[in-house]
Amino acid sequence: MLVGARESARAALDGMTAQSAHDVAVTFVNAGMALEFLLRATVARLAPSLLFVPRNVFDKKYAAAMVRSHTDPTTDVSWLLSEKSVDITLVRRVAEKVCPPLDAFEVEIEDILNRRNAAAHMWAADSAALRGTVSSLVRVAAIVVEHLGVNPARFWGDRQSLVESLLFEEQNAVRVEVEIQVREAQRRVEQLRAGLDLEEAERVISTIERNGSPFVPPGPTMPFHTECPACTRRAEVYVRVADDLSDLEAVRPVGWDDDGVPTAVTIPQEALAVMLQCPVCRLRLSYPELQAAFPELADLTTYEIEPREGTLSEYDEIMVLHEPDWDTYPHGPQVG
Repeated sequence: MLVGARESARAALDGMTAQSAHDVAVTFVNAGMALEFLLRATVARLAPSLLFVPRNVFDKKYAAAMVRSHTDPTTDVSWLLSEKSVDITLVRRVAEKVCPPLDAFEVEIEDILNRRNAAAHMWAADSAALRGTVSSLVRVAAIVVEHLGVNPARFWGDRQSLVESLLFEEQNAVRVEVEIQVREAQRRVEQLRAGLDLEEAERVISTIERNGSPFVPPGPTMPFHTECPACTRRAEVYVRVADDLSDLEAVRPVGWDDDGVPTAVTIPQEALAVMLQCPVCRLRLSYPELQAAFPELADLTTYEIEPREGTLSEYDEIMVLHEPDWDTYPHGPQVG
């Protein structure tokens, strides 16, 4: 049961951004099956035989069967061979009694199962509700996984970070979006590797990495490189900069010619924002997204920003704006 729950839950997470009607329906089915397997695992922990009580045996008979499974070690279970598994309605009832915290998620559990049934039986799948359904699954799964004593990291695998964000979605709305983008980027690389052997895949990916992204953000920027948070290849980081005129003494003439006249000026730069893009997995993250999910990459103080080289006319423009009496200062090419 847990294996089925784990694989179905992971597939539901991967389908959160599905677009086609088929993919949306499949994701609803995966979410519903993951939930059902989790509820059945909860009941099975109490007594595996409870999963095989005949359908439509309700209330007193069902309770009696539960009592017998615990009090009579010689209970005849030969009838199980000819019976189907118990209906999910009964499983829910028992699971909520065994794991009381599930009571708070009654509405969400009902919604997940209803959407699973609608997709499976009527091809009815509302893409607008997909995100909320998977988020509900994650919250319910967190309760059950803890109840069963299962390690969440083992249950969710490399999707654990996305799961943690979804659990606190209201507080981390931007981070959730980033985690979804990261997972999509990882899937693109997985799909790229799927059709190639290891050597050929590495050769193709290295070529893409070396060629870089065709898009360069507009405006004054400084390029850097870092490990991509999605695929671990070399990602491009662009820091947006602007002239830093807070200290005019740092704006200095340079490039002196033979006559001792400066030919240019260095202008300090101030880092304003940063964005990341990866040519391999095509992940693109803005400054607010980096701040929310990867604050170490958004820390502008970690980038060594070099001053830019400007012209002497720029130097004059800067000084006129910031030094009221600049026109009376001896300056220009005739001053040496």
